[in-house]
Formats: sequence, C-alpha cells, structure tokens
Amino acid sequence: MTAYDHLAHLYIMCTNHYGRNITSIGSELEENVRNAMFSLSTAFPLPDIQATFARIRRGGLKASGMYLHS
Repeated sequence: MTAYDHLAHLYIMCTNHYGRNITSIGSELEENVRNAMFSLSTAFPLPDIQATFARIRRGGLKASGMYLHS
C-alpha cells in the first residue's frame, strides 16, 4: 500500500464514521444543519466556514456539542 493509498483508506474510514454519527442524530436536526455538518468533511475550502459553524451552532446542543468541540 502506498502512502497515498493509506491516507485515502484512513480518510474513507473517518468520513464513514463521521457520516454515521450525523445520520444517527439526523432526525433531530434540520436538513440545513445536517448539510452544514456534512460539508465540513471536505478537502476543499468552504466559502464561508464561519457561517457554516454558526449554522451548526444554531442546530442545538447535539449538533454544536458533538461536531464543533471535537
């Protein structure tokens, strides 16, 4: 396994875990908050990361506590 393959494998495992956690509380979140949470798991810069954080914070304790402080 090359170094790139190894990093790709770890990234896939990490995003799967991340996605599973969002999905597990998904029914308690508004769709725009859930989408903002999923948008954090990208390798590309977000146009306005602070607005994304604010949207997640407005989503309540489960959204902001689980994903912005970990």
